[in-house]
Amino acid sequence: MIGDEETVVGFRLAGVENGYVVETGEEVEKALDRVLSDPQTGLVILTSSAAEKTRRWVELIKLSPHPVVVEIPDRKAAKMEREDLLRAFVRRVVGIDILKGD
Repeated sequence: MIGDEETVVGFRLAGVENGYVVETGEEVEKALDRVLSDPQTGLVILTSSAAEKTRRWVELIKLSPHPVVVEIPDRKAAKMEREDLLRAFVRRVVGIDILKGD
């Protein structure tokens, strides 16, 4: 889990052990380096705010089938942004846009 302090703490309370609080693009890149250097990493969760700080790199990582990279909204994200992120995630996992035609 890579993101703001509030989100990382929430994931720790839910049992996610490896969490990195980041504020700058450089911190996001360092956290991604650490996570991706572990061959057992199968899932990388990061907030959309953290991903925006290093968007090009995040998009390159997403092109790889392993690990799976999931962006989640933080509390500051607008409702529409949260819905768009969820829709993109479902489309990536399922392979189709289940809400097409809305």
